[in-house]
Amino acid sequence: MRGTTKTVLQGTRIEDLQTEILGVQKNALGPGRDLIIGRLIDPRTEKTGAVHGMSGSPLYIEGKLVGALSRRIANFEKDGHCGFTPASDMFDVERRRNNETVVPWESGRWISRMDFQSMGFKTPTQAFGQLLGVPFPVPGWSGDAERILGPLFAAIPGFVPVDAPTGSAVTGKKLPLESGSPLSVVLVDGDLSIAGTGTLTWTDGKRFMAFGHAMMGLGPASLPVAPAEIITTIPSYSMPHKLANAGEVSGTMTQDRLSAISGILGVPPAMVPYRIVRSHNGEPRPALTGRMARHTLLTPLLVAVLMRNCLVDQQDISEDFTLRISGRVMLKGLESVPLDGLYSGTAAERTGALLDQIFPLIQLSRAFPKLVEIEGLELSIQSYEKDSTWEVMEIRPDRSRVRAGESIRLITRLKNPSGKERLVEQTLQVPEEVREGSVELRVSGGSDLRQESVQDRMPVRPEDPSTLIRAMDVTFASDRLYAQINLSQPGASTAGFLQAGLPGSIARQQAAVSSATRSFRRTVAQNVQPMKGVVSGSAQISIKVIP
Repeated sequence: MRGTTKTVLQGTRIEDLQTEILGVQKNALGPGRDLIIGRLIDPRTEKTGAVHGMSGSPLYIEGKLVGALSRRIANFEKDGHCGFTPASDMFDVERRRNNETVVPWESGRWISRMDFQSMGFKTPTQAFGQLLGVPFPVPGWSGDAERILGPLFAAIPGFVPVDAPTGSAVTGKKLPLESGSPLSVVLVDGDLSIAGTGTLTWTDGKRFMAFGHAMMGLGPASLPVAPAEIITTIPSYSMPHKLANAGEVSGTMTQDRLSAISGILGVPPAMVPYRIVRSHNGEPRPALTGRMARHTLLTPLLVAVLMRNCLVDQQDISEDFTLRISGRVMLKGLESVPLDGLYSGTAAERTGALLDQIFPLIQLSRAFPKLVEIEGLELSIQSYEKDSTWEVMEIRPDRSRVRAGESIRLITRLKNPSGKERLVEQTLQVPEEVREGSVELRVSGGSDLRQESVQDRMPVRPEDPSTLIRAMDVTFASDRLYAQINLSQPGASTAGFLQAGLPGSIARQQAAVSSATRSFRRTVAQNVQPMKGVVSGSAQISIKVIP
């Protein structure tokens, strides 16, 4: 049989591509889910065959819609062979409506930072297998972004980020939406944009279905969609694809299933606003504003991608740098997650800055995926092309034995990457409560103390989102030198609060109901010294308190 496949190769003009139907592969996609096998024989696709971005291109035979282009038969296929999802399976998706029934939900498992950094997940940036993918362009993805953010996307394997320029909203253009037109699912809109583009299969002006396969397999969803224009179609044996610009959001994807995505037109979904204020070497850069898709799994990842793009601005990047980050992620019905930190060093430290800022949000969304709803992002980034770091090398107390109420003078030796050394003097008074025994004198940078304190306060099994937010909200500034007198005492982390210095009987009771009971450092005296730069490392020494 012969038919025509409708798609856009450039601009917005729909082309009718000559198509030969070879047969039907029974149960190709599962029981009762067949695949129509065809071949594009049009001269305009001789070099490209079926490309990524053609997903959903409608197939007509004798004027009737019979299916949508959804697959290449094989990678590096060069003779136009392709697969079409039957229209009946797609209409089964289109007829579905979101189920608003609320079901009980248990919290997920929270992950440690070490677990997160060792996941080793690698997203497929080139090979799509037989499926015609809906790639989401993320500039610079194949470099550090894939290494840092790749583990996050393991939860959504259908989301395929690719290293390509992002499209931006098309202003001042009226883009058509009809069978064969480009259709984008918009994840980020505004000054920064991330959108995946396929093809609209069918619409009656109010509802639509597209792609001929799942985008991410989310099932019920509420993601924005928009018409698009095709810049060009790239021929490539490895990854032939369309380059597209998404237009203004004009509808909502409500279903994302095996055979299609579907939804409504004319009613955009609620989105999450973002605002990012930037400066470099004291000079303001244009503020970035826009909106993100609202989804329990996707939105935290989009926050991470936005932060990464701003922290690694290629125009302002330099080997040595200092970053001041501040802001917050607003949550519905919960406290905001603060974004705050000072980072300095070489380019590799940007990775640490990003991980440090996004980890609390990822931790929270993984532990309570159905209870954490992001309502906004406010972020300020100040960058400088100069590093200022100091590492704690050693401490020298003026005595090794002391009585309660007496003061100890500490000299800390610090060193910067250039080899320059600095001595800082601090004084600590031994509290009256410490009568005798050994105590720890410790001097540390704020970032080290913050990570340790969060780990100490973290509940074994958090009961609710607020518990986690409180446990992670510990204020130690990176540009401070902290001198402490510490005692080692039994304690427990309960409901996000550290309970140190528990009596033996209470500690045993806590151990009976929770594995969180262990020895904690309890700080009984502290001296904070401001520093011009980021302080890292720590040093400690024991001294005797005598009667």
